[in-house]
Amino acid sequence: MTSADRPASPSRPDGLWPGCHHPLGATVCADGINFAVFSEHATRIEIAIHDPQSGEETARLEL
Repeated sequence: MTSADRPASPSRPDGLWPGCHHPLGATVCADGINFAVFSEHATRIEIAIHDPQSGEETARLEL
């Protein structure tokens, strides 16, 4: 079972931890990927993960 297959907790999806707010965008780190975004008015954000070969969405995470 991958982390994308595990059920998420209501407070924090499994395997997600607070990261750094800079640089903006997706940054590969030693222990995973840091997603940093900015919006003045957003109330939520979703990250969609896609398979690089098929382009099929494999996970969607609400942050």
